[in-house]
Amino acid sequence: MNETMTNQPAAPEKLLYRMKDLPRVVGISRSEIYRQLNAGKFPKGINLTPKVVVWKAEDLRKWVDELVP
Repeated sequence: MNETMTNQPAAPEKLLYRMKDLPRVVGISRSEIYRQLNAGKFPKGINLTPKVVVWKAEDLRKWVDELVP
């Protein structure tokens, strides 16, 4: 008899996001993200390697929360 697992844990939320994910996560275009970065109004990314930059989910969430009163 096969039993289906009904108490499976939800997939964990991503902790780090790459640039390609940011428009979906924060709801603005990639070009607007670059404008905000250049103006110092967007959270700074973390360089994992010379070519890989990531953003912490908690920093993005805080930034969005500060935009929405």
